[in-house]
Amino acid sequence: MSQPQTSSQPSKASSTSAHPAPATASAAAAGRRIFHEDVVRRIGSDGSSRSGVVLRCWQRDEPETQDTLKDQTGKNRALKQGEIGVFWSPSDAREIINEEEVEVIDRALHVGDVCKRSHRDKASCVVVDVKRNLTLEHVISKKRIDHEVPSDDVQNAVRVTRGDYVIVDDWVGLVEDVFEEALLETSDSTELQRVFDVGISLPVGKVHPEVYQDSYFVWESQFRSGRLPDEMTILDVRQTVLCVNWLAMNQTLTPEEQERRPRPKRFWTTDIDRLTLVRSFADYCQAVGDRVVFRNADLARRHGVEPTFHGPDSLPVEVCHVVHTSTKVQVVWQDGTRTEEDARCLLPYVNIDEYEVWPGDWVWWQPSEGGGDGTQEQVRKPAIVQSMDPEERTAEIRIYGTDAVETVPVLELNVHGTDPDTFGIHRGDVIMLDSKPHGMPLPALPRVGQSEEIPDLPQLNEQLSRRGLDLSSKHPVRTPLSAPRDPKRDAAAAASIDWYGSVTELRLDGGIVVSLPGGREIVTQLEKVSLLGEGFADEDEDELYDDYEDDLADDAAYYGERRKRHAHGEHGDGADDDEDAMWMDEEGHEVTSRDEWEDVDAGDVTGNTVFEDAVTELPGSESASAAEVTDVVEIVVDAEQDPAERQRKPVPPEKQEPEGQLQTPLPSTTEVDTPMDEVKAASAAGPGASRSQAQRSTEPPQPTASEPEQPQTQEQKCARCLEKPPSDSVLGDESLSAGMPTDDPRWSRFEILEEAPSDHAFLKEPAGSTSSAAYFKRIQREFKVLQSSLPDSILVRSYEDRTDLLRVLIIGSEGTPYEDAPFVIDFHLKPTFPQEPPVAHFHSWTNGGGRVSPNLYEEGKVCLSVLGTWSGQESESWSPTQSSLLQVFVSIQGLVLVREPWFTEPAYEKLKGTEEGEVNSALYSEKAFVLARGFVRRALEQPPQGLRDELEFLYYGADSRGEGEPAVRGRLEKVMQRCRDLIAEAEEAKRRRAAQRNGGGSEDQTAQVAEGTTNRGHDDGAGASTPTKVKGQSDDAISHISMGSCIVLQRHLAVLERLWRERQAA
Repeated sequence: MSQPQTSSQPSKASSTSAHPAPATASAAAAGRRIFHEDVVRRIGSDGSSRSGVVLRCWQRDEPETQDTLKDQTGKNRALKQGEIGVFWSPSDAREIINEEEVEVIDRALHVGDVCKRSHRDKASCVVVDVKRNLTLEHVISKKRIDHEVPSDDVQNAVRVTRGDYVIVDDWVGLVEDVFEEALLETSDSTELQRVFDVGISLPVGKVHPEVYQDSYFVWESQFRSGRLPDEMTILDVRQTVLCVNWLAMNQTLTPEEQERRPRPKRFWTTDIDRLTLVRSFADYCQAVGDRVVFRNADLARRHGVEPTFHGPDSLPVEVCHVVHTSTKVQVVWQDGTRTEEDARCLLPYVNIDEYEVWPGDWVWWQPSEGGGDGTQEQVRKPAIVQSMDPEERTAEIRIYGTDAVETVPVLELNVHGTDPDTFGIHRGDVIMLDSKPHGMPLPALPRVGQSEEIPDLPQLNEQLSRRGLDLSSKHPVRTPLSAPRDPKRDAAAAASIDWYGSVTELRLDGGIVVSLPGGREIVTQLEKVSLLGEGFADEDEDELYDDYEDDLADDAAYYGERRKRHAHGEHGDGADDDEDAMWMDEEGHEVTSRDEWEDVDAGDVTGNTVFEDAVTELPGSESASAAEVTDVVEIVVDAEQDPAERQRKPVPPEKQEPEGQLQTPLPSTTEVDTPMDEVKAASAAGPGASRSQAQRSTEPPQPTASEPEQPQTQEQKCARCLEKPPSDSVLGDESLSAGMPTDDPRWSRFEILEEAPSDHAFLKEPAGSTSSAAYFKRIQREFKVLQSSLPDSILVRSYEDRTDLLRVLIIGSEGTPYEDAPFVIDFHLKPTFPQEPPVAHFHSWTNGGGRVSPNLYEEGKVCLSVLGTWSGQESESWSPTQSSLLQVFVSIQGLVLVREPWFTEPAYEKLKGTEEGEVNSALYSEKAFVLARGFVRRALEQPPQGLRDELEFLYYGADSRGEGEPAVRGRLEKVMQRCRDLIAEAEEAKRRRAAQRNGGGSEDQTAQVAEGTTNRGHDDGAGASTPTKVKGQSDDAISHISMGSCIVLQRHLAVLERLWRERQAA
C-alpha cells in the first residue's frame, strides 16, 4: 500500500510522548484476554488441538439482550462472566466455554481498528494496513499445504454472499440474502444429490448437523428415501438467486444522467454475472473455518493444491479451508510514529475515550474562551490532527485552510460533531466520490443512499426460494454449479469504477487516500467525499460477525419452529387463547398493584380548582438524612394505607367497579384539609415552618413480622447511594460551611414563585387541561412531600401561573467529580400526569464539549428509567401509584451524579473492577470534573432565572442578618482552592516526568506521580496550607489531572477569581 505523501514523523510538540515498547503476546493478554473475532486454540486432555473463532464475549453481551434471550441453556443463552462463544472449525459447531480453556493464536484486526499494548497504557494506535498469512488444507482430503499462504492469493469459495457490495449500471447495492444450490455426495448413492437453502452459506466439505438443523428447508424431504444419509459431503455450491438492496447512484453523474439510471431490480437470477463484486465481506474478514480457492490456476499449482474428484463425471474439488491465520499489522501511534506489530501483541481498544484522536483525524476546535455566556454556540474551526500526547491529553492540530498549527487540550476538540455518523472520516470507511464539493461545513459529510424496504425474513425467504426452485428445475443435476470467476473480466469491470472506494489513509494536510475497486489509489479532498448510507456500511466492522450470528440465531429459532410444525402437521401462529388479560385501573392503564397515591372517589371529582386534599405529614427532621430519604420514598405511597391494604391484589377487569366509583376503600383515618394557600405559605416560611402548619401528623404504618419483605425499588436504591446525609453533601467540611444552618431561609429548598421564568425549557408548552381535582390533588401531595423531605442539596421551584412547570437545582455531592457544581433541570408535568412521568430538560452548559454525564445529554435529555427515557427494569419504571417527584430528583442525584459516572452507562457497568474499565472511568471523571467547574462559572456569570439569590448565597456566602441568619462562608473559595491544588499537582507531575525522561528523579517519585498520590493542600481559611491528599487515601473522586485538563481548568479558575474579586469589592 502506498504511503501518504506528507511526513509521518512525530511533531516537535509530541516528540516527548512515546508509545509503549513492544510487548510479547503473553504480556498483551494480561487483564482482559479474549476479544471478538480472536482465533483461539484448545488443547484436549489427549493432546489433540482444536481451533476456532470467538463470536461472543461476555463483556459485549448487552444487558437488554440477556433479558430477552429465550434460550437460557443452549448455545444462544446469555454469557456469564468469563465465558465466550466459539465457532469451531472444521466442525462448524458453536460452543460456550470458559475463556481460561483456550489460548489466543491470532487476532483478526482490520484497517481502522484502534489498539493498545496493554489496558493501562494511555497511548493507542490505529491500524493502517493488514498482512495475513493462512494455513490451508484441502477441505475433503485434509491434505495440508506445507507452508503459509498470503491471503492475497486466495478468494472466498462462495462467489457472493450476504453482506457483499455489488455494482451494476452506476448503482451500488448490498446483498441482503441469497438462495443457494449445492451438490452432495452421499454414502448410499453414487449419484450426486442436489439440495437447497436460503439465508446461510452451505459450506463445501463434510456436512455437520449444524448445517441442516438450521436450514430453511427440511432436508429429509429433499431425499427420495425421506431420510438423511449417514454421511454427506458438499462438493459444489452456487448462489442462484440474490436479493440486492440498492443504496446509491454514482455521484459523479450529472442530474440528467442520473435520471436515465433507474434503480436496478431487487432479485437477480440468470444474469448474476452482470454484477461486479466490489467489496466482499468474506474476503475482507478471512478467518479460521472459511472456505477459499486460489485466484487462478497458476497460484494453485505454485502452492501445490491437489484436487479430489467425485461422482460419475469426476467433478474436481479444489476448495481449501483455513486452519490457522497469522496476522501482522502496520499501525500509526498517536504521536505519529509507525510500527509493524504482531496482531497478538495488541489489544483492541473497544471502549474508546471520546477525546482520543490520531494523526489525520478531522475535528472541530472549540476554544473554551469562546461562547463564555453559555447561550451562544462557540467559535469552532475545522482542523486536522497532526499528533496527540496521550499522557498530557493535548493535541497538535492544523487549522484547515491555513498553515497555522496549535497545541490545544483535547477537551477543546469536538471529535464527533452533532451527528457522529456523518462527522469526519476514518480509515476503512466506504465512501462515494463526487466531482464537485458537497457544500457542507467541514468536517461534516453528507450521507448518500436510501435503503429499499426489504420484506421481513419469512417473506424474503419465501420469495427467494420460489425463484430458486423454479430456476433449479431447468438444468440437470450433474451440471457443475460454480463456474470459476473470470479474473480478466472482473479486473476490467472493476477498473472502470472510479466513483466508489474505501479510505486507506488520512494525510496530515487533510488529503484522503482512497482505494478504488480496481486496486488503484487516488488522493481526494474531504469536500468531495460522501459516506455510503444504510446497510453494513453504517456499522463497525467488529459488529458484523455479531449481526451475522444474531441473524443465524433468529433464523434457527424461526426455522426450528417451522420444522417442528412441519413434522407434526401443525399450522397457524400458535397464539395462546388462554392468556390472562392485563389488569387495568379505572383510567384504563395497566397496573401491577394498587396503592394510596390516588384515592379520588366520586365526590372528589368536582371540577373545582380549589384543593381539598387531606394532609399527611411525613417523618424526618428539617434536614433529611439518608435513612430518612429512604423512609420518605417508601412512605410517599403508603403513608395513609394500612399494612393489609398494601397486600391487596389488582382488580381484574370483570370485577372492577363502574366508572366514577372507588375500587379500594379509603383508610378510616380522619384527615384535615389544607388549602393550596397554606401550602404556599408553608413553603415560603421554610422547612421548619412547613411542619408546624400541619394540624396533625400521621405516622407511617410499620410492617408486621408476618409481612413479606418487599423488593427494593429504584428510589430505595438511590437513597442507599446517599451514604451521608444530603445536607453534608452540600455543605462540605466545617471550615468552609461553618455556621450555615440547614433551615436558613436564604437556602429554601421548596418555594412557589409567582411567575414561571422566561428561560424555562417548557414555557412554550401549552399548560393543557389541568383543572381537575384529581390532578391538583396529586400535585398538592407531591408539594407537601417536597417541602418537608427534600435533602439540602436539592432546591425545587414551582410557579403559581404554571403549576405544570418545575425548576430543580441539584448540587453535586462530595466525593464525586460533580462536587459543589450546580445542575439545573426543568420539568413539565403534562395533563396526563401522573399516568405519565414528568418530562425533563437538562440545562447543559458544556458549550459543545460533550456530556458531563452519560445520562445527561447536551441537547437536554435526561436518560433515566423512572422518566421513561431508558428501558430499564419494570420495577424501576415510572408507576402512577408508586413513583413520585421526590424519587425522580433524588434518583438523578444518587444514580446519575455519582463518583464514577462512566459506569452508569449500562454497557460499561460489567467492566467495573477491570483494568480497561478503571482507565476509561478515570478519563471520564477527569473530563466531568473540568466541565462541572465550567458549570460553576456559568451559574455565576449567567444565573438561571429564579435561582440567582440562592446561587450567590451558596458560592459567595453571606454576612449575618441577625437571629436565624448567621454568617455563612461561600463554597466558591473551596472550589477555587480545589482547582489550584489540582493545577499545582499537574504541573509538578509534568516536571517529574520530564526529569525522569532526562535521567533525573527517582522511581518512587515517578510511581507516585503515575498514581496521583503526591501531597497537595487547601486553604484552611487562615492562609495556611494543609495536606489533603496522601498516599493510600481516596476520598476525592479526582486525585490528579492531565496538563490538557489543567489548561482548561486554569481558564475557568481565572474567571472564578475575577468574579470573586468583583464580589468582594462590591
